[in-house]
Amino acid sequence: MQSISKKNHSIAGRDLSKRLTSVRTELGYSIEAMSVLTGLATTEIDDVEQGLEIHVASAARLRTALDKLGR
Repeated sequence: MQSISKKNHSIAGRDLSKRLTSVRTELGYSIEAMSVLTGLATTEIDDVEQGLEIHVASAARLRTALDKLGR
């Protein structure tokens, strides 16, 4: 499975990390609520927000969820 690691974290990955944290806190969502919304584990969401390794499929699910939230 492809992933974006901290070593070669792309600009898109950094943008997703910032976007997720911003939207989640702006809407008052916990990491657990985002987990339910996206179907991802809380640890995956936390990893994304910290800029750690994320799988391409996980990034796609997060982008889809954020788009549905209009963000």
